[in-house]
Amino acid sequence: MRRSRQPGTALLAELRRELASRRIGSALRRRRIVAEAASHLRESVAGLGRAGLQPADAEREAVRRFGRPAAVAAAWSRQWRRAGPVSDWQLDWILRTAAGSLIGLALALGAGAPLAPLIGMVLLLPAVGLVVGSSVGLSQWLVLRPADRTSGWWVPASGIGVAGGLTLSTVVVELAGFTKTSLLSEMTALLLIGGGTGAALALGQRLLLPHRFRTASGWVGRSAAGAALGMAAGGVAAEFAFGTLRTGAGLLALAVASGIGLAAATAAPLDHPSEVVSG
Repeated sequence: MRRSRQPGTALLAELRRELASRRIGSALRRRRIVAEAASHLRESVAGLGRAGLQPADAEREAVRRFGRPAAVAAAWSRQWRRAGPVSDWQLDWILRTAAGSLIGLALALGAGAPLAPLIGMVLLLPAVGLVVGSSVGLSQWLVLRPADRTSGWWVPASGIGVAGGLTLSTVVVELAGFTKTSLLSEMTALLLIGGGTGAALALGQRLLLPHRFRTASGWVGRSAAGAALGMAAGGVAAEFAFGTLRTGAGLLALAVASGIGLAAATAAPLDHPSEVVSG
């Protein structure tokens, strides 16, 4: 007895991969989409069989009529984005970036005290930036890599970018005296430090963006604005919650807010891993 098989097996497997790469909905939702596609193919094959085609020919014709899996997945992606203001992929990007910033600063604070006498205060700030930036880069790379095989250089590029941007912008702000007068002056300092750090981070990442979003609109500007606003918001929250941001809890709140601001600003151009955004 001839063993029956699902029509368009290769097509359905490719559709499953395309849906996963775009992070459309939950895994359960993607399985349901593939199941609907399989049902559609079976009905199409049955109809073509009744019209006189042989089973193999009917299957090939049904697959042809179905269309390219990438185009079908793209259509589902557009529909999914219209269903809500934030897609699953964007939410993953935001949460992981914020977590990376929090974990990185926690590690840097934990290691900073014993290392300070060894490396000196001059090198402590870039060292903190390197740890935080690498942690953020690793978190983002884990989101990007499954779909686009983003270069592992994304992690050190992020670390070096944050280290350089944080150090340079902090030195400029300190020389300008922004942090020594009032809350408004301190918030201005945080805006400048966040903007400089976000821009430096984005410069290295911009060169490593996967080809599919190499044209991502305003990557550097978005990163700078998001990090600046996030850092300032975190500073205000820390001042009200803890009385000052110069405590461990205050700095961790600053890290989370900065990560959320940075990720929220850059999530739109990276709507999903196959979208090419002009600009």
